[in-house]
Amino acid sequence: MSTARTFDPSAPAYRPDIDGLRAVAVSAVVAYHAFPGFIRGGFIGVDIFFVISGFLISRIIFEALEERNFSYLQFYNRRIRRIFPALILVCGLALLFGWYALLPDEFQRLGKHLAAGAAFVSNFTLWNESGYFDAAADSKPLLHLWSLAIEEQFYLIWPILLGLVWRRKRGFLLVTLLVGVASFGVNIASIAHQPHAAFYSPLSRFWELMIGGILAYLSLHRPELLRPYAGVRASAGLLLIVAGIAFLTRDSKFPGYWALLPTVGAFLIISAGAETWPNRRILSSRPFVWIGLISYPLYLWHWPILVFSKLVKGLILSTPERFMAIAASIVMAYLTYELLEKPLRGIRSMKLPIGLAASMAGIAIFGLLALHTILPARLKADNISQILSAAYDWQYPPATAQAHVVGPLRYFVESNGSANTIFVGDSNMEQYAPRVDRVIKDHPLTSNGAIFIGNQSECTLTRELFTGEHACDPTVAVLHELIDRPSTKAVAVAASWLKYKNQIVDPQNQERFSAFLRYAGKGRRLYLILNIPSGDELAPTSMFAGSRLTQISTKSIDSLHFDMGRFDGKFREINRILRKIGEDAGAIVIDPVQHLCPQRECPFFDQNGIPLYLDSSHLTRAYALSSAEYVDATLAPLN
Repeated sequence: MSTARTFDPSAPAYRPDIDGLRAVAVSAVVAYHAFPGFIRGGFIGVDIFFVISGFLISRIIFEALEERNFSYLQFYNRRIRRIFPALILVCGLALLFGWYALLPDEFQRLGKHLAAGAAFVSNFTLWNESGYFDAAADSKPLLHLWSLAIEEQFYLIWPILLGLVWRRKRGFLLVTLLVGVASFGVNIASIAHQPHAAFYSPLSRFWELMIGGILAYLSLHRPELLRPYAGVRASAGLLLIVAGIAFLTRDSKFPGYWALLPTVGAFLIISAGAETWPNRRILSSRPFVWIGLISYPLYLWHWPILVFSKLVKGLILSTPERFMAIAASIVMAYLTYELLEKPLRGIRSMKLPIGLAASMAGIAIFGLLALHTILPARLKADNISQILSAAYDWQYPPATAQAHVVGPLRYFVESNGSANTIFVGDSNMEQYAPRVDRVIKDHPLTSNGAIFIGNQSECTLTRELFTGEHACDPTVAVLHELIDRPSTKAVAVAASWLKYKNQIVDPQNQERFSAFLRYAGKGRRLYLILNIPSGDELAPTSMFAGSRLTQISTKSIDSLHFDMGRFDGKFREINRILRKIGEDAGAIVIDPVQHLCPQRECPFFDQNGIPLYLDSSHLTRAYALSSAEYVDATLAPLN
């Protein structure tokens, strides 16, 4: 999220088209967050901001150093004045509302993200949290501060590096190119095997800011290179950005090479100048400029408003509610800009940045107090911590499992000999890992070892087995190599089958999946595990009554009931197809419902009152250990 303002007196001459480009970027991000199923590639707005920020900040530094009047004190003074006021306001109100409306564990997590946001290390915090069962993105009100953290890390490092280069009479363009190429290389090297690092690490993101830096250098020293075909470049840049928004999805290997769409697009638009037709008539128009001027506070406000709205409602927001959240974000952004940012801009006293820095430190301290429960959440209820504890009871891979990487495939092994069972699937297979681990540990001489192969970061392996889309051929090739090993004595397949309903009902996909199962079971035992009981009522977060805006309490056990009829209705057709495919392939079909729900009544709690489900569709580690004995047969040696 770019915070360098084009009307900064020390910045290049004001260009309304850059504010218009900001409007495109922030609108894309806001629309994506509000309507992710429709504006699928709107997340690339952040990459546009990176280029804008790299251009403006680099040009300011280049000019000041070359004129020998650059001051680190003045540079960071301006950055604090631009960045801190709106951020302090949003974080402070998020803290207050979070204290009032969040459950204890949610408020602790908010405290962690507040401290990280105030210290501008949110990207590292989110990187460390990345994983299937980390709290869902839409429950983190300050998730979006990761991009601001990367920009602040850039602001911290880039002026110092350029100052050192200037003292040694080195070229700005050379160092900008070197940093950009090195960072882009890290991005490409990380995207396949460390996608979270590629997304959150400044090392894999700085190249996007360097694209703006290269443009800043060219605009100062080689402007003649930017004059030919300016109108064509502006139009091409807009097309690249529109293509990225329209065709990229969260499943794209991003940033990777795909990030070139928004970054090159932004480069082309800015390089074309303010007088080209697209820039003058579209981006410089009043609506675009107005949105651009409030883009920074709008970016800060929109995500907390969306997240808190959903948490308070307890359900997915309807379309009108999402539009209302966007409208509220725009209003708050405008008020922040007019009543906070603009008035503070006229204050020249050094007391202002000192006070802002102290306030930001205060936000970080309050965040740490919330994280460590020294500042507890307002909402409390009997047994609330006991219920919420289930939401963290997950362990995959088992602590003792060995991690292996073969080509693009990451898998986990728990082996005690030359015989193994391969477990293939998504998180609904991974949930059985603690039980499998326990069986092998307790019966090392009479159990196969285990190899778990789940969905990979670069492809959804389970869907691939149905569709054969060739989205992850290397992974499938390694899977086949493992299955073909003489040590493989059994193969078990499980998944959250409802997620793949559209693929399962297609006859061609059924035949493709059947062919895989027949291949996997040739000379080996084959198991096909159907869905566990699933439903929103099983999730720990569904076991509360009352309102977050008043008082909340836990529901009585007698009021909780699993709707088996609804579950049967969802899975009847899927189970019929899977049973037929499995039986035709010679698989042993295992139905967890028969084991977990005696007399078709599914329990909610263990004897200590702790929920048995992690969420609406996964067993806790404790429940898998105690009750998923139906997977034990998959480890029996082949006679």
